[in-house]
Amino acid sequence: MIDAGRAIATATPETFREVSRKWASGIAVVTAVDSHGALFGTTMSAVVSLSISPLQYLICIDRKSNSLPAITSTGWFCINMLSSSQERIAMTFAKKGTDKFSAISYREGLNRLPIIQDVASYIICHLNSSFDGGDHVIIVGDVIEIGLHDASPLVYLNGRFNNG
Repeated sequence: MIDAGRAIATATPETFREVSRKWASGIAVVTAVDSHGALFGTTMSAVVSLSISPLQYLICIDRKSNSLPAITSTGWFCINMLSSSQERIAMTFAKKGTDKFSAISYREGLNRLPIIQDVASYIICHLNSSFDGGDHVIIVGDVIEIGLHDASPLVYLNGRFNNG
């Protein structure tokens, strides 16, 4: 008989978080620029390759994120998949209310989207569709441009960052 772990009668936010922490996730900073030129970015692990035909990625973004209106109003975003040396950047973009871009090196990509320097890879997407996802919005993006670099990814597991 295989031990499937401890049984939990009812799922709770706490047990949900505990289970989620045990699943390794790559860390990305999703960046956007609004119609006035203001830059936005947020750290997230809910980033998924969705489809090869057509090329699509999916992100799940908190409804309260300051980045969400920039993404939905312009229809553009960049998934910056962080490298193992970019833990500080992940922490910076996880905070609210700070001038996140002043402390990092980046370049402007398509539609002035911020592409963070030395990421493991980046993916520029155009908004295809969005769906209700509880306290998050599920955004499907059509992949327009990809940048690949020779770097190990930053991974989050058991409540801490790890080298990929």
